[in-house]
Amino acid sequence: MENKDSPIPVIDFSEEIVKTSTTSWFSRCNHVREALEEFGCFMAIYDSVSTEIRNQVFQSLKEIFNLPTETKMKNMNSDMPYFGYIRFPELHETMGLFNATAPGAIQSFADLMWPSGNREFCEIFDTYTKKVSKLNSTITRMVFESYGVEEYYDSHINSTAYLLRASGYKPPPSNEISITEENEKIVGALPHTDADFITILEQNDIQGLEIKAKDDKWIPIHFPPSSFVVLAGDALLAWSNGRIRPCLHRVMIEGKEERYSIGMFSFNNGTIEIPNKPYYPDYPLKFKSFDHFAFIRFRIENITLPAEDRIKMFCGV
Repeated sequence: MENKDSPIPVIDFSEEIVKTSTTSWFSRCNHVREALEEFGCFMAIYDSVSTEIRNQVFQSLKEIFNLPTETKMKNMNSDMPYFGYIRFPELHETMGLFNATAPGAIQSFADLMWPSGNREFCEIFDTYTKKVSKLNSTITRMVFESYGVEEYYDSHINSTAYLLRASGYKPPPSNEISITEENEKIVGALPHTDADFITILEQNDIQGLEIKAKDDKWIPIHFPPSSFVVLAGDALLAWSNGRIRPCLHRVMIEGKEERYSIGMFSFNNGTIEIPNKPYYPDYPLKFKSFDHFAFIRFRIENITLPAEDRIKMFCGV
């Protein structure tokens, strides 16, 4: 499937198409792997998240980011600062909900933000997290099967914990000096890779996401209807023995409207096992199994290093 507005691959994840053990399933397993190896990302068409759910989610995000700062700051995480509320120097703030699929997690978050209760928020985000985590599980299974290591899948997915993280971007002030030559755009989020295994990202109708291609050019990403961008994280680089590179991306903002995005980040609640079998052409393995959260702490301490250098320093053989 092609997207004329973007050169990155577009893959359909409609329920009928991705039934396991079918011809279309095996074909898409290869498409997913090839897209991640070439671009570090792809566009997923996933209509299980309806337009109604999507609209309700982004309306809720607007309500969250309009809360008083002291309320938002209740969502802090001292162990993993990027998992809680954080306000960046750029026109950008994020709000995190760790273990989003765990029983009671959404309710606990809602109780912090709205002490008097917000039943509608809990219901819509419970539905949303279940549907998007299912997409993550499907994509992860495809990656494992495409590399011929499906026997590692169950233990990996059973140890997966999800961080649901929302971002809000204010429009640039009218007197803001542009730092690019791209039609008055300014940086909303600095170039970075994600520390997780796989990120599934959605935005409202305001564009801004860009990825860096192998030729070092920045590619604007335009979201068609019912779509999510799937990004490879740092952990997937090690797991794939260097075949899948983490996707370097940034957010550029312009215009007069606020931009909102929401991402499902997958982490391993323990050790990411590097498959110990010669299924890579560049065997022997370049990385050893590693504690995912220990890597995240290491990454925070070495944030200025390139992603490939960080992961090699941490768990390279």
